[in-house]
Order: sequence, then C-alpha cells, then structure tokens
Amino acid sequence: MPTASDDTVIPVVQTAATPIEDVADDAILELGTNVTGMSTPDSFSALGDGDDLFVELGFQGSYMVVLAVRTRGFVTEGKVNLQVALSVGGEEKAKLKYKKKSLLPGADDLSYFYNIFLVTEDYADYVGEEADIEVMVLTLDDEPIVSVYATLLIQAPL
Repeated sequence: MPTASDDTVIPVVQTAATPIEDVADDAILELGTNVTGMSTPDSFSALGDGDDLFVELGFQGSYMVVLAVRTRGFVTEGKVNLQVALSVGGEEKAKLKYKKKSLLPGADDLSYFYNIFLVTEDYADYVGEEADIEVMVLTLDDEPIVSVYATLLIQAPL
C-alpha cells in the first residue's frame, strides 16, 4: 500500500521562465476550463472553437468565466505573465493580467495555469453569442511568447 512518502512532489520553479528557441513539433498551448477552485490536471477540460463557456457566480458575488491553459514546449519552467481577454463582436468585454505567476507542472508532462477568473458583469448582454477568448503567455518583461485563441459560445450560469 502506497504511503505519503511514495507520492511524487513536483516543485514549482520560482525563477523567470524563458522562451524555448527551437519549439518541438509536439509543443502545445491549449485553452480550457477547470472545476472552480481545483488545481489538478484531472480538473482541466479542453475548450475548442464553438464550445460552450458557462458564466459562474464567483466567490465574491461577481459573475465570471473560469479559464485555464496547459502547455508544453514553449517556455522553460518558471514564472510568466499572462494576459486574458474576452471580446464580443469586436468589442472587448473583459481583460485581465496576471504577473509573475508560475505554471504548475503536472505529472502528465504538461504545465498548467488554473482558475483564471475573468469577471464578466455584463454577461447578460451577450449570453448565447460567440465570444473571442485569447490567452497570451508573456515573459516577465511582457514580451509575447505564445498565445491561444478560441471562439466560444457564452452560456448563462447553470
């Protein structure tokens, strides 16, 4: 029977991540969502063009969408900046920037960033419409490394 000492702990690197110059063919940056508050690879669900993205009532009473990304092969382990935007009909409805955040390594050879809480107070104005979502991974100097983009269908809270 395994004990707690048998569990592999993957440390989070506290230095700046750097872009990988020669990106491998299997490099990936994937947009998704996760179970709110969870931070494990099994809580991640990939999102692709045309998928539904549900608005949630957040912890502090604001409406939000919960996004996540997973990646491999674009940056070394370490801290990055992330910029997230949601636009409808070419008009930016929500934007958020995270600074100096670590991508969390998973045992599946991917690194994750979970619980991107993008506040969407005016979501009722565009429920049922397509929204363009972009997540950019940036260096700590805000130089773009890679981005992922999808058009999703905004749905009202369940």
